[in-house]
Amino acid sequence: KKDNPAFGLSLAGVTFAVTILLSGTVYGDPDGTVLDSAIYIAAFGALGIVLMALTRIIFDKIALPDVSLRDEISRGNMAVAIADTGNILAAAIIIRAVMIWVTDNSFEGLLALFVGYGISQVILTGITYLRRHVFSFVYKGHHIQEELKNGNVALALSFAGKKIGTAFAISMAANIVVYEIYDIQSIFVPWIIVSIASIVILTILSFIAEFIILFRV
Repeated sequence: KKDNPAFGLSLAGVTFAVTILLSGTVYGDPDGTVLDSAIYIAAFGALGIVLMALTRIIFDKIALPDVSLRDEISRGNMAVAIADTGNILAAAIIIRAVMIWVTDNSFEGLLALFVGYGISQVILTGITYLRRHVFSFVYKGHHIQEELKNGNVALALSFAGKKIGTAFAISMAANIVVYEIYDIQSIFVPWIIVSIASIVILTILSFIAEFIILFRV
C-alpha cells in the first residue's frame, strides 16, 4: 500500500490519546472488587473513546468546516494530520482531567463528566474560531483553513501546540475547583471562570516566551 505518513501520525495520535484517557480511569485507590474496577475502567474507557470521536466530529464540522479531515489525511496532508492530532490529544487531556476530578461512580458523576466535557469543547471550539478570525485579520488574504489545506506544517504545529496548551490550562480547573457531588450545578461556574483565567494567563506567558526565546528568529 502507498506510504502515508499523515495517516500514520493520526493513528499514533489516537493511540496516544487513548492511553492518556485510560490513565484517568485507574487513578487513585481502587474501590470494590477487581471485577468492579475492570468494569469501571472498561465503561469509562469506552465512554471516553466515544467522546473523543465526538470531538473529532466537532473539530471537522464546526471548528474547521472548510477542511475535510478524512480527505486531507487520505491524500497525505501532514499539516491537517498535525492539527487533527493536536485536537484529539487536547480532548484526551481534558477528559482524563475530568475523570480524575469526578470522585464518584454515580449518575451525578457521569453527568458531571458530560457537562465538563461539553464546557471544554465550547471553550476549545470558541478559541479556534477566534484564532481563525485573528489570523485572517493579521495576515490579510490568508486563512488558517486554507493554509492547512495547502500543507503549511509550521502553522499546523503552532496550531496543535496552542490547542494542547489550552487543554492543559482548562485541566487546571480540576486541581483548583473542588468536586462536590451534592452541588454539581454550582461547581461548573467556577470551572468556567478558572478555565478562562488559565487560558488568558497561558496566552500572556506564551507571548512573552515567544518574544524572549524566539527573538529575531
